[in-house]
Amino acid sequence: YRAGGVTELAFLRGARLIRNEQEVSGVDFKALLEKPGTEPDLIVIDGDEIIVPKQAQTLLVSGEVFEPGVIIYDSNDSFKEAITQVGGFTDNARKSRAFVAYPNGSKDRVKSFLWFKSYPKLEPGARVVIPPKPVREGISAERLIGVSTSILTMLLIVDRLSK
Repeated sequence: YRAGGVTELAFLRGARLIRNEQEVSGVDFKALLEKPGTEPDLIVIDGDEIIVPKQAQTLLVSGEVFEPGVIIYDSNDSFKEAITQVGGFTDNARKSRAFVAYPNGSKDRVKSFLWFKSYPKLEPGARVVIPPKPVREGISAERLIGVSTSILTMLLIVDRLSK
């Protein structure tokens, strides 16, 4: 607070602490400023650098969607509405592994239980990532013939031995 605090344009969820030229993860600046002096508190030491970005008003949607790109953040939009704005999922989308990467480095993914799904919350400056389905190799004709021949040979041997 000695520096004068933050403005209404400050994006505290995206704030970072750099100490000894390395980023310190897991610092929740919003919570620290809402309840100063409570545990866990942050001791700032000489040489620390606190970077507080300006509030972004966009989301980046990437991966297996028809029109990946940047969209305007709207606090009323849901995860599914953001996907709709970029044309929806491609056939190659692995929807169950979709996730949101937040500006502070944390991530939250789509969760499902039975037929219920829980979608991550969107925040300004976040990235929505839709990964591709894993590549599955089909069985080649040569391999199919080889496996079939082996099975038939074993069946023939078992048949001959049982007589």
